[in-house]
Amino acid sequence: LEKNLCIQIRYTAVMNLDGFAAIVDAIGGVDVDIPVDMEYDDPEQNLAINLKAGPTHLTGELAEGFVRFRDSFVQADIGRVNMQKLFLAAFFDKLKTSVNLSNVTALASEVLENLTTDVPVQDVVYFGKNVLSVELSELTMLTIPGEGVNGHRSYYVINRADTLKAINTHFNIYDHDISDLIFDKNRVF
Repeated sequence: LEKNLCIQIRYTAVMNLDGFAAIVDAIGGVDVDIPVDMEYDDPEQNLAINLKAGPTHLTGELAEGFVRFRDSFVQADIGRVNMQKLFLAAFFDKLKTSVNLSNVTALASEVLENLTTDVPVQDVVYFGKNVLSVELSELTMLTIPGEGVNGHRSYYVINRADTLKAINTHFNIYDHDISDLIFDKNRVF
């Protein structure tokens, strides 16, 4: 990703779904205005989603269903990504207002137990102290521009020009624009 997109990835973090639900519960749930009814059952995944459109308080289990739902979106996974962005904005807002001395230990315990990361401990402490002072308007959540293509197998084709523009706007680490000549020069994407 770094080589082909001409970006620098400093750290990675992967959270398991059990941790996701526990963290949402640790901050007392999240309020989301659900834009559409969400109904889906999949016994093989132990997944039952039944959420109605409108303002809803999501517990960890309900939040998991909300962020995993994609069944009736025209763009399937892209629709799910958009719902995840909506959830993250609401989660971040709730996190800023709910973290206090009485629940910070439980929250940190859930995060550390369910997260795999290469972020050094001193940076975790730094980010943890500073995350609450960041305004939501200062965050950018971005899906690589492109289009889903359905056929025998569904896949996503990125829009090269728009992706390059987004990378130059949000991720460029150089003092000049990344050119089309070096961006994904092997046409991996």
